[in-house]
Amino acid sequence: MQPLYITLLLFSLSALACSSIENCICTDEFVTIRVTVVDKNNSPVTGLITKVRDVTGKIYNVSEYRYPEPGVYNIMTDGYVRSFTTLPKEIIFSGKSDSLEVTGNFLVNTSECKCHVNKVNGPDTLVAVKR
Repeated sequence: MQPLYITLLLFSLSALACSSIENCICTDEFVTIRVTVVDKNNSPVTGLITKVRDVTGKIYNVSEYRYPEPGVYNIMTDGYVRSFTTLPKEIIFSGKSDSLEVTGNFLVNTSECKCHVNKVNGPDTLVAVKR
C-alpha cells in the first residue's frame, strides 16, 4: 500500500510544480532589448555592422528588427526567448564601422513561463571608440 501513497504524492507534487507554468498568461507584446551607441561627443552612432552572441559562441540574428531612432541597436528579442531560462545568460554585443567599434556585455534571462526576454544587467548606452 505504501508504494501507492508514494506514487500519489509524487504525482501531486509534479502537478503542483507544473501548475504555475500551465497558468502562465503572456501578453502579445514583442519585447526587444536595445542599447544606444554614441561616440565620444555623445552623438548617436549609425551604420554599425553588429553581432550578438553568447559566451558559447551561439549567434543571435537580432539585427533584422530595426529601431527607428538613430544609434539604437538590438541586443535580444522575444524571437529567442526559448534560448533562455530563469538563470541569466551572458550576451555579448559588438559593432563595427570603418572607423569605430563598440562592445558590451549583458545578462539576459526569461521567466518560467518563457513569455519575454528580460535584461538582468547591462548598460543602456555604449560609447564607440576609434578602431
